[in-house]
Amino acid sequence: MACELGGVIGRSSRPTCFILGAGCSLSSGAPPTSVVDQAFRDATSARFEGLELRDALHTIPEHEKQDILAPLFADVRPARGYLALAALGRHRLVTVINLNWDTALTQACQQVGVRHEVRDSKQLTRRRPSSFATGVINIHAHGMIGHECRYGRLETLNFNRTETAWLLEHGFANTTVIIGASLQGETNFTMVFGEWAKSAGGRRPTASQWFFSREATEEGDDRLRRANTHAQPMTYVRDPDVDFDTIAMLVTDRAVGTILSASPKATR
Repeated sequence: MACELGGVIGRSSRPTCFILGAGCSLSSGAPPTSVVDQAFRDATSARFEGLELRDALHTIPEHEKQDILAPLFADVRPARGYLALAALGRHRLVTVINLNWDTALTQACQQVGVRHEVRDSKQLTRRRPSSFATGVINIHAHGMIGHECRYGRLETLNFNRTETAWLLEHGFANTTVIIGASLQGETNFTMVFGEWAKSAGGRRPTASQWFFSREATEEGDDRLRRANTHAQPMTYVRDPDVDFDTIAMLVTDRAVGTILSASPKATR
């Protein structure tokens, strides 16, 4: 399936959009969500006793958040999946809507030597598209390590109108690949997909969405699928062994016509 997606991307000159969740950064040394949760619980156990953690996290000063998180992300180094996306940016504009705080993609772009721009989603303006035709635009939807990290429910559940408009125009209007994110519960993309459905207005879609999920059952991301039904066509790939690095490598290999690397498992 990843090879077929690479062909879709390779045959088009349009930009490509990737939505990347926490699962994409694990191989680069970023902690899983459970470890981040536990670090916050340990640091706030007296203050938040009896409270749901993410209902109270917005009350922690930003500098304290950063002090808790910094050691957890100190050893992040880009694995091959991020390096592959950076390499893809040499040939086209790649927009990454990054649900992670880590710097793995930025480091990858620096290593590969591709033009890139890093923005917090709160800095998006409707009239500011990319300033270059090829390269990587890295939009951190929930902030960045060393600056601001939004994690509590009141910090992450909503995009404002300007942010949503930018994401629709410069992200979802192009082939969109979703990896490492469930896009349910704590996330805010169901609403954005709903807005995309409205904006389609019954017209034939101009781009496709590819959703790689580790969920073993249909129900896992059913809300996303329902929100997306009347917008763009979605190719929904459910595989408990979905691996971001393998997918990114295969997509880039096929899209740019270069064999970078592939494991036997990746060819299925």
